[in-house]
Amino acid sequence: FPQVKLIIERNKGATLARNRGAKEARGDILVFFDADIIVPPNWVERMFLYFRNDKNLVAVGGPYRYLNLNKWQRFWENAFYYVGLIPTRWFFADFLKFGSVLIGGNFAVKKNIFEKINGFDRRFDFYGEDINLAKRLLKYGHVKFYMDLFVFSSPRRVMRSGKNILVNSWIGFWAAFGYVLNFYSTILFDRPFFQKHKDIR
Repeated sequence: FPQVKLIIERNKGATLARNRGAKEARGDILVFFDADIIVPPNWVERMFLYFRNDKNLVAVGGPYRYLNLNKWQRFWENAFYYVGLIPTRWFFADFLKFGSVLIGGNFAVKKNIFEKINGFDRRFDFYGEDINLAKRLLKYGHVKFYMDLFVFSSPRRVMRSGKNILVNSWIGFWAAFGYVLNFYSTILFDRPFFQKHKDIR
């Protein structure tokens, strides 16, 4: 892939790595993906369409669609988005105009606005950095979340290989509940609920 430029960021942390990537990028729109996702063929076209149709849009994102879930797990995945996240985003972003939702591994943002707010807040080492960014971006325009702007993701966040359905149901529930806690804590108190995470390198 000769068009890909690999950047080595010596300092650890998703926030530092994402800010470094944004600094090196040359386009007008920055796109953030995680390493364990698969991007559907029409993702870029859909993303550009949202920006063309809404001149006040500064950032847009979508959900993870986890791979290899059974029907019960898929039901709860959909419930998390349609019953929880989407109404919550509407309430905070469109009604209160106080905060919004972006998932850090699947969104696009106008680079000039990203730079204006100095990118990801470096105080957020891991959790809550995407919610904090969405809240600050909302001051400059619309921050939207659309279900058709999904990416496929590893199920590592919601299940463990070799575990039975009860164990994986608990893991999935705790992952969703943890996201909710971090969301409200970041929106209301400007810090995530969880301060520690597993360091893998």
